[in-house]
Amino acid sequence: MNVYLNNILKFAGLFAIQVIIISHLELSYYINPYVHLLFLLTLPNSIPFAVLLLIAFFSGLTLDMFLNTTGLHAAASVLIAFTRPFLLDILTPKGNYEATQNPNIDAPGITWFIGYLFINTFIYCFFYFVLELFSFKEFHKTLLKILLSTFFSVMLMTMLAYLFSPGKKRRVPL
Repeated sequence: MNVYLNNILKFAGLFAIQVIIISHLELSYYINPYVHLLFLLTLPNSIPFAVLLLIAFFSGLTLDMFLNTTGLHAAASVLIAFTRPFLLDILTPKGNYEATQNPNIDAPGITWFIGYLFINTFIYCFFYFVLELFSFKEFHKTLLKILLSTFFSVMLMTMLAYLFSPGKKRRVPL
């Protein structure tokens, strides 16, 4: 399948899941999963930096329009896009992984992928919730919200990445 078409379908699918299903779930005040991040975090590494920032801005702005969050998702998405190349450079194992590959659950492995998702999602949630509250008044509650939202977001993104991964058939380890 064409890389552009694949990414457009991934964008549409993840944003539909985020807007139609997840944003309407009343899990808890402290749990707000964000699966739309999977789109930004699995974009090809070959995308120029400026284009990555524009994609992040417009994808965040799209989510802001649907969720009425006045630019919070756009700002947090641009931050993730800005830090993504640096984090990939730091986290990527040297040797058996080509820098031109897309970050996914198959390469360089599920443990690396979950760590990569966790760090980026934590940064996103921290920035988003601190910007949303715009105060450190109840930081302990905000920190709990950041941690729980990060955990559930990573869990859902890992399941989605696993389900829709083009990799070989997998066995569930016992």
